[in-house]
Amino acid sequence: MKDFLNDIKEFEPKTNELGEKSWYCLQPLVIKPMDANAKTTFNLDESKDWYEVIDGQQRLTTLFLVVHYINEMWKGKQKLVEFSLRYQTRANSENFLKQLEVDEETDTVAINDQNIDFHFISTAYNTIHQWVMSFSDRLETLDTGEFESKLIRHTKVIWYETDSDSVEVFTRINVGKIPLTNAELIKALFLNNSNFADVKGLCCTKIS
Repeated sequence: MKDFLNDIKEFEPKTNELGEKSWYCLQPLVIKPMDANAKTTFNLDESKDWYEVIDGQQRLTTLFLVVHYINEMWKGKQKLVEFSLRYQTRANSENFLKQLEVDEETDTVAINDQNIDFHFISTAYNTIHQWVMSFSDRLETLDTGEFESKLIRHTKVIWYETDSDSVEVFTRINVGKIPLTNAELIKALFLNNSNFADVKGLCCTKIS
């Protein structure tokens, strides 16, 4: 989590001659659209689009936690839009994520030991808060507006959508039979020619 936060803070978008800015690139999300039957099975709102996350749950959770923290700690009434996450193995995970907060008296996040997932998620949320507070401890200033802009406007994820069997795709990715990550990252770089404003500085950062 700290590495991700530091990467966003230190990222400097480059502007090409057309005025287009480069962006910070995350590893791919491999997702599968859920049909009406799947929505019914998992008791989901059928009027909304839902996706099964085949690979990239940790990246999505990380993004959600940072956006949620910005809304809770930095924003007033004009909050950022938060997407919904629901873990199949944790029935109340969606509400748990949305209710994460910093305790005003202790200035920390209560670690939830109800299960292993909630423990790590609440610990990660506390890590975000401690990272933000560390700037005050070092008598430094964190430009929250700049950080938010880099995250929201200059951070992108590779959206890899498939209709194939979820278990088969997950297995193929994780046993290394398809070079999804490198191929899709390179494809994304070429699709955004603003990344070539300074060829020597061209990079696409990965997080696990």
